[in-house]
Amino acid sequence: MIIDSKAAVVPPRYENRDLRTWMGDRIGKAAPDDLIAAWLLVSESAFVRAIHGHLDQHVARLRHEHSEILRRLEHDGTDGDGTSFTQQWRATSRAWARLLETELRAARTRTDEARHVWSRLTEDFGVDPVSLFDGATPRSGATAVVEEGPALYQAYERAERRLARRRTEYHDAMHELALAEDLRMTRVHKGEVVALADIDRMSHHEFEHLAAVLMRRDGYRVERAGGGPGDLGADIVATDPDGRIVVIQCKHTRRQASVGSPELQRLNGTARPVHGAETVIALTNGSFSRPAVAFARNQHIHLMPRDELRRWASHGEPLDTILGRK
Repeated sequence: MIIDSKAAVVPPRYENRDLRTWMGDRIGKAAPDDLIAAWLLVSESAFVRAIHGHLDQHVARLRHEHSEILRRLEHDGTDGDGTSFTQQWRATSRAWARLLETELRAARTRTDEARHVWSRLTEDFGVDPVSLFDGATPRSGATAVVEEGPALYQAYERAERRLARRRTEYHDAMHELALAEDLRMTRVHKGEVVALADIDRMSHHEFEHLAAVLMRRDGYRVERAGGGPGDLGADIVATDPDGRIVVIQCKHTRRQASVGSPELQRLNGTARPVHGAETVIALTNGSFSRPAVAFARNQHIHLMPRDELRRWASHGEPLDTILGRK
């Protein structure tokens, strides 16, 4: 092969005379087959190296994202008040962290495999390239591993698409939580919340009135507020924005006592048959006995004990959120 002195590629002038002689002899004997074979080997190596680069960057992005969500979970800045927002934020963030951890492990495995392919290819550097691409001998050993590259890249692309979908779902969930928390904080600042300690000091009538006020705050139309003789077990009768009837029975206690199943049985006997309720709620600033919980579960009565009352009245969460409608 004749070297064109005006070409863009010019062999270096090696300082070592023996190396210069050996390289000159090799260049002089190079034929078109040598050139195409050498170019094929270099191109395959560049292909695998590019794949490894993509996978390596993918791992770096996942590692950064995973570290960041763990940092936020460790230093989330919340006061530990147990609001639904705090609990849901942590649960959603932990689920996202677990998914990222799973994806990170898989990505590291793919990157290691790509590094192995690259390492195997380098074993053929210095071998007569024509012997690798003569078409007569099936490729095996180091040169055969290049076929693994596309599968690794395709797995990487699938992971990127999968992560994009899950990342969108995560961001949408966080956006919904932020909107709900903004509404809650607006209610707190406007004084539309009541502390549990103040609720505990209320009379039963005041407790019923509070439930009606909270229903109106949440967009319900209260048809009847306050029980008494002839209430047939319903202290609050209201309709939601969709016209569904909600019946609430209020049980206030000064000692955070437990509400038993007999009260729920009376409520269950009239709420749906008499009032046509679609949603039946038993509300207390205390708790519910085990028989009451079992009865409510069987009869589809939503129990709102002290913890859920705190969320509704003190934290400002909408009733629909507590009922699991949103």
